[in-house]
Amino acid sequence: MSMFGRFAIVGVIAFCVDWAIITVLLHIGILFPLARAGSYFCAASAAWILNRKWTFENKNNSIIRQWGAYLIANLSGGMVNYIVSIFISYMISERSEFSTLLSLVCGTLCGMLINFTLSKRYVFKS
Repeated sequence: MSMFGRFAIVGVIAFCVDWAIITVLLHIGILFPLARAGSYFCAASAAWILNRKWTFENKNNSIIRQWGAYLIANLSGGMVNYIVSIFISYMISERSEFSTLLSLVCGTLCGMLINFTLSKRYVFKS
C-alpha cells in the first residue's frame, strides 16, 4: 500500500476520533468552536501516533519533539480544517448530528493534502 494510502487510512481513524470527541463535547454543552478545537487536538494526536508507527515508520526523533513538530507542521492544515468546519457549521442553520458530520468532513478533506505534504517533508523525513 502506498504511503498516501496509509496516510488516508490513518486520517479516517483520526476522523472517527474527532467525530466521537466532538459529539461528546457538544452533548455536554460545549459550544461548537471550542468543542471543535478540543476534538481536533485529540484527533491530531491520534493521527501522529499512527503515522509515526505505520505510515512513515519513522522513529528517529524524540517522541515529544516529533509530536510537537507534527502539531506545528499540521497547524496550516489544521487551521484550514478548523475554519472550513466552523464556516460550514454556521452556514447550516439547524444543528444536528448530520450538520456536525458534514462540517467535519469538509474541514478534514480541505486540510488533508496540506498535512500529508508537511508531515512527509518536515516531520517524518528520513
